[in-house]
Amino acid sequence: MKLETKNLNEIKPYWRNPRITDEAVKAVKSSISSFGFNQPLIIDAENVIIAGHVRYRALRELGFTDADCVVVDMPPSLAKQYRIADNKTAEIAVWDVGKLTLELREIGDLTSMIGYFPGGELEALMNGAVMESYRPVTAEDLSRRDTALSGTMTDRAGASTTRYAPVTCPECGHDFNINAEEFLAESARTVNKEPIPS
Repeated sequence: MKLETKNLNEIKPYWRNPRITDEAVKAVKSSISSFGFNQPLIIDAENVIIAGHVRYRALRELGFTDADCVVVDMPPSLAKQYRIADNKTAEIAVWDVGKLTLELREIGDLTSMIGYFPGGELEALMNGAVMESYRPVTAEDLSRRDTALSGTMTDRAGASTTRYAPVTCPECGHDFNINAEEFLAESARTVNKEPIPS
């Protein structure tokens, strides 16, 4: 293993990298801009990336021309295993919410942290809505959610928007719409103590 500085034009992304990294690149660009480039790319003797595709893309988009690289002499079959293992080990880790919240509170102004916690995750942490350990939401999670929900809102999209009323959850602050007619009917049944149909 040796550390070398390489021109980014010499480095080749692995052609069949299985990770979808678009959202991660945004976060890593922000990290590099704030804290510098402190984690070398890992490449093989042919300058093919083994680990660090996101960092590589972030560096290119930020206009870097060179990067520190750890060059390893590793057969292709072992490099394939390492690529997968490197990404999967990151997914296994969870946060100790108590310790994380203390760190965030000590930072104070969390403006710079918002981009690392998608979907209101940071606000939920700071408001105590997340308890115990948890795995951070990833771009893949958001993609799976979008896939799972695709088509389920078709009837709403085609309906008159006046049928739906905006509501904000008092617990998490999330905004969503409800069917106003159903809500009013439910409210009337509750006030009149009518049995709710099953």
